[in-house]
Amino acid sequence: MSKALLATIAGEVSPGALAHCQHLSDEQATQVLTIFNQTKNSVVMGYLFLLLIFGAHYAYNGKWGVQIIYWITFAGFGIWGLIDIFRMSSIIKSYNDKQLAKAIISARALTH
Repeated sequence: MSKALLATIAGEVSPGALAHCQHLSDEQATQVLTIFNQTKNSVVMGYLFLLLIFGAHYAYNGKWGVQIIYWITFAGFGIWGLIDIFRMSSIIKSYNDKQLAKAIISARALTH
């Protein structure tokens, strides 16, 4: 995968997830980037969901079970909500890692 394409997503996924992109052809890398850009989540939107929509950031990341528990406990009586302010980047990167893995699988299936 070209270094320019890797650089465009480096801040949005973990280094371990990025390592899986090393052996992709340029065609596959382009497809991965296209698919990933359509499905990734942003840290800014995560904070907006956390702060403006009563902590709906877990729903934004597709974790509805955790989201319901978060609401029932009133964000862990506020403690969980406070911790999530500092964890938002890792929460989003975890979601994006999964999206990158799905994009790699899709790109490999399309080119074989």
